[in-house]
Amino acid sequence: MLTNIVDDVEKARGVEILDMTLRDARREFEAHYFSRLLLIHQGNVAKVAEISGISVSGAIYRKLTDLGLTPEVRRKSI
Repeated sequence: MLTNIVDDVEKARGVEILDMTLRDARREFEAHYFSRLLLIHQGNVAKVAEISGISVSGAIYRKLTDLGLTPEVRRKSI
């Protein structure tokens, strides 16, 4: 299972996860995770917040912005 996650993130993000620091690898995973959730739920940030367990009151928007998933990027991914 871990190999599949690593392979998925590496393929989607164009990076070598196992050559990174844990901090950088986690960031890449989170960016991939949230990008996929946004795609699956057609950009519905409230649904992504609910599924991920992050508060929709602003925390989810900060997380997405920190990962570079700005509103402009989110619109392009759907």
